[in-house]
Amino acid sequence: DEATRGAALERLLGRYRSPIVRYMQCCRRGSFEEAENLTQEFFLACLRRDFLRNVDLEHGRFRSFIRVCIRNFLRDQHAHDSAIKRGEGKPMESLDAVDPEGNRLLDPPGSELSPDKELDRRWARQVIANARELLRTECAAGQREALFEALSDDWEDQGSPRADIAAQLGMTANALRVSIHRVRQRFRELIREELRQTVGTQEEFDDEMRFLFDVLSG
Repeated sequence: DEATRGAALERLLGRYRSPIVRYMQCCRRGSFEEAENLTQEFFLACLRRDFLRNVDLEHGRFRSFIRVCIRNFLRDQHAHDSAIKRGEGKPMESLDAVDPEGNRLLDPPGSELSPDKELDRRWARQVIANARELLRTECAAGQREALFEALSDDWEDQGSPRADIAAQLGMTANALRVSIHRVRQRFRELIREELRQTVGTQEEFDDEMRFLFDVLSG
C-alpha cells in the first residue's frame, strides 16, 4: 500500500543520502550546506502523497529513478528562484547556460567528472559502505567484531600480514584463512542483497552489478 511504499522509499533515500547531497552540490555549484538543505527539501517532496502515486520501486533502477527525480526537482527549484529574481528585477541564468568555452555554468567547477558520473561513483561506493556496515553489525552480533576490525584493512590483501592478524586474534593460520573466506563470501552476499533492494528485475540486477564493478574498477 501507499504507506509501505512511502516507508521503503524513505529508507532507501536515507541509505543513499550522501551521494544525493553531493549530486545536488555538483549540479548547483553551491556549498555543502545549500546541498544539504536542498536534499532535505527533495526528500520531503519525494514523500508527498501526490509524488508517490507515480513511483513504483518494484520496477526500474532506484539510482536512475532518483537521478531523474533530482533533475526535475532542481529544474522546479530553478524556475521558482528565477520567478523570484524576475520579481526583483534581477536576471537569472538558465539551468543549461554555458560559459564562453562551452562549460555548463551549473556543473561543478574544477571537477574531472560530470555530476552524473560523480553520482555513479559515489553511489557505487555507498553500496559497498552499506554492505560493509551490515557486515560489521552481523559480526558484532556473532561476537566476531574483533575479526571484522582486524580484517578491515585487509579487504584487498594490502593490510597487516596474515600471521600478525592470526596472532592478534589467537587463531591458527588455517582458522584465520577459513574465517577470511567466510567473511568475504558474506560480504559479497550483502552487496548483492543491497543492490537487489534498488532494482525490480533480474536483468536490472545484473546490469547494476556490472555497473558497480565497472565504476569501482574505473
